[in-house]
Amino acid sequence: MRRMDALILAGGENKRIPLLKGFLETGEGRIVEVISRRLGKVFNRVILSTNTPEHYYYLGLPMVGDILPVRGPMTGIFSALSLPDVSAVFVTACDMPDINGILSKYIADKWQSGFDAVVPVFNNEPQPLFGVYAKGLVRGWRRRSITKKGA
Repeated sequence: MRRMDALILAGGENKRIPLLKGFLETGEGRIVEVISRRLGKVFNRVILSTNTPEHYYYLGLPMVGDILPVRGPMTGIFSALSLPDVSAVFVTACDMPDINGILSKYIADKWQSGFDAVVPVFNNEPQPLFGVYAKGLVRGWRRRSITKKGA
Protein backbone atom coordinates (compact mmCIF):
# COMPACT_ATOMS: atom_id res chain seq x y z
CA MET A 1 0.00 0.00 0.00
CA ARG A 2 1.24 3.48 -0.84
CA ARG A 3 1.73 5.95 2.00
CA MET A 4 -1.59 6.76 3.58
CA ASP A 5 -2.55 8.47 6.81
CA ALA A 6 -5.73 8.03 8.80
CA LEU A 7 -7.82 11.05 9.79
CA ILE A 8 -10.19 11.03 12.75
CA LEU A 9 -12.80 13.77 12.51
CA ALA A 10 -13.30 15.05 16.06
CA GLY A 11 -15.38 18.12 15.37
CA GLY A 12 -19.08 18.62 15.56
CA GLU A 13 -21.36 20.72 17.65
CA ASN A 14 -22.52 17.91 19.96
CA LYS A 15 -26.15 19.01 19.75
CA ARG A 16 -27.63 15.63 20.68
CA ILE A 17 -25.10 14.71 23.36
CA PRO A 18 -23.79 17.48 25.66
CA LEU A 19 -20.22 16.14 25.69
CA LEU A 20 -17.46 15.25 23.27
CA LYS A 21 -18.65 12.17 21.37
CA GLY A 22 -15.15 10.75 21.12
CA PHE A 23 -14.92 10.78 24.91
CA LEU A 24 -17.79 8.33 25.38
CA GLU A 25 -16.43 5.27 27.18
CA THR A 26 -16.37 1.73 25.86
CA GLY A 27 -14.92 -1.36 27.51
CA GLU A 28 -11.61 -0.46 25.83
CA GLY A 29 -11.51 3.21 26.84
CA ARG A 30 -12.67 6.40 25.18
CA ILE A 31 -13.95 5.89 21.62
CA VAL A 32 -11.32 8.26 20.14
CA GLU A 33 -8.57 6.26 21.87
CA VAL A 34 -9.92 2.94 20.57
CA ILE A 35 -10.14 4.28 17.02
CA SER A 36 -6.64 5.75 17.21
CA ARG A 37 -5.14 2.44 18.37
CA ARG A 38 -6.92 0.40 15.71
CA LEU A 39 -6.05 2.76 12.85
CA GLY A 40 -2.48 3.07 14.10
CA LYS A 41 -2.00 -0.63 13.32
CA VAL A 42 -3.04 -0.17 9.69
CA PHE A 43 -1.92 3.30 8.57
CA ASN A 44 1.37 5.18 8.63
CA ARG A 45 0.08 7.91 10.90
CA VAL A 46 -3.15 8.92 12.62
CA ILE A 47 -4.09 12.61 12.42
CA LEU A 48 -6.87 14.21 14.43
CA SER A 49 -9.04 16.93 12.90
CA THR A 50 -10.23 19.27 15.64
CA ASN A 51 -10.67 22.94 16.44
CA THR A 52 -10.28 22.20 20.15
CA PRO A 53 -6.80 20.64 20.39
CA GLU A 54 -6.67 21.23 24.14
CA HIS A 55 -9.13 18.34 24.62
CA TYR A 56 -7.05 15.85 22.64
CA TYR A 57 -3.46 16.86 23.36
CA TYR A 58 -3.01 13.90 25.72
CA LEU A 59 -3.36 11.48 22.77
CA GLY A 60 -0.03 12.62 21.33
CA LEU A 61 -1.45 12.66 17.79
CA PRO A 62 -0.66 15.27 15.15
CA MET A 63 -3.67 17.56 14.81
CA VAL A 64 -5.09 19.81 12.12
CA GLY A 65 -7.70 22.54 12.51
CA ASP A 66 -10.11 23.88 9.92
CA ILE A 67 -8.42 26.19 7.42
CA LEU A 68 -11.74 27.45 6.08
CA PRO A 69 -14.45 29.37 7.93
CA VAL A 70 -17.14 26.79 7.11
CA ARG A 71 -17.52 24.05 9.73
CA GLY A 72 -18.22 20.46 8.80
CA PRO A 73 -16.57 17.15 7.99
CA MET A 74 -15.61 18.10 4.43
CA THR A 75 -13.69 21.11 5.76
CA GLY A 76 -11.79 18.79 8.12
CA ILE A 77 -10.92 16.49 5.22
CA PHE A 78 -9.94 19.45 3.03
CA SER A 79 -7.70 20.82 5.80
CA ALA A 80 -5.90 17.49 6.26
CA LEU A 81 -5.38 17.03 2.51
CA SER A 82 -3.91 20.54 2.37
CA LEU A 83 -1.02 19.47 4.61
CA PRO A 84 2.13 19.23 2.46
CA ASP A 85 3.12 15.71 3.54
CA VAL A 86 -0.36 14.15 3.15
CA SER A 87 -1.16 12.42 -0.14
CA ALA A 88 -4.32 10.61 0.94
CA VAL A 89 -6.30 10.02 4.11
CA PHE A 90 -8.52 7.27 5.34
CA VAL A 91 -11.31 9.15 7.11
CA THR A 92 -13.52 8.15 9.99
CA ALA A 93 -15.61 9.98 12.56
CA CYS A 94 -14.60 9.99 16.23
CA ASP A 95 -17.79 8.24 17.34
CA MET A 96 -17.41 4.85 15.65
CA PRO A 97 -16.28 2.49 18.46
CA ASP A 98 -16.58 -0.67 16.41
CA ILE A 99 -14.27 0.46 13.61
CA ASN A 100 -12.82 -2.54 11.85
CA GLY A 101 -9.14 -2.44 10.88
CA ILE A 102 -9.57 -5.14 8.22
CA LEU A 103 -12.40 -3.24 6.52
CA SER A 104 -10.40 0.00 6.76
CA LYS A 105 -7.45 -1.65 5.04
CA TYR A 106 -9.74 -3.15 2.38
CA ILE A 107 -11.13 0.28 1.52
CA ALA A 108 -7.63 1.77 1.51
CA ASP A 109 -6.42 -0.98 -0.83
CA LYS A 110 -9.29 -0.19 -3.23
CA TRP A 111 -7.98 3.38 -3.41
CA GLN A 112 -4.74 1.97 -4.78
CA SER A 113 -6.64 1.38 -8.00
CA GLY A 114 -6.33 5.09 -8.80
CA PHE A 115 -9.59 6.55 -7.54
CA ASP A 116 -9.77 10.07 -6.03
CA ALA A 117 -12.16 8.79 -3.36
CA VAL A 118 -13.43 5.43 -2.19
CA VAL A 119 -16.39 5.17 0.17
CA PRO A 120 -18.61 2.24 1.01
CA VAL A 121 -22.28 2.21 0.06
CA PHE A 122 -24.81 0.80 2.51
CA ASN A 123 -28.49 0.49 1.54
CA ASN A 124 -27.74 2.55 -1.59
CA GLU A 125 -26.39 5.41 0.56
CA PRO A 126 -22.72 6.48 0.34
CA GLN A 127 -20.98 6.54 3.71
CA PRO A 128 -18.57 9.49 3.22
CA LEU A 129 -17.19 9.46 6.77
CA PHE A 130 -15.60 6.03 6.39
CA GLY A 131 -13.48 6.15 3.27
CA VAL A 132 -10.40 7.35 1.45
CA TYR A 133 -9.84 10.78 -0.06
CA ALA A 134 -6.82 11.69 -2.22
CA LYS A 135 -5.00 15.00 -2.37
CA GLY A 136 -6.10 15.57 -5.98
CA LEU A 137 -9.57 16.42 -4.67
CA VAL A 138 -8.28 19.60 -3.02
CA ARG A 139 -7.92 21.34 -6.38
CA GLY A 140 -11.49 20.45 -7.36
CA TRP A 141 -12.88 21.60 -4.02
CA ARG A 142 -11.10 24.92 -4.34
CA ARG A 143 -12.57 25.42 -7.81
CA ARG A 144 -16.07 24.63 -6.54
CA SER A 145 -15.62 27.08 -3.67
CA ILE A 146 -16.00 24.87 -0.63
CA THR A 147 -16.25 28.07 1.38
CA LYS A 148 -19.86 28.58 0.29
CA LYS A 149 -22.36 27.94 3.04
CA GLY A 150 -23.80 24.47 2.80
CA ALA A 151 -21.01 23.10 0.59
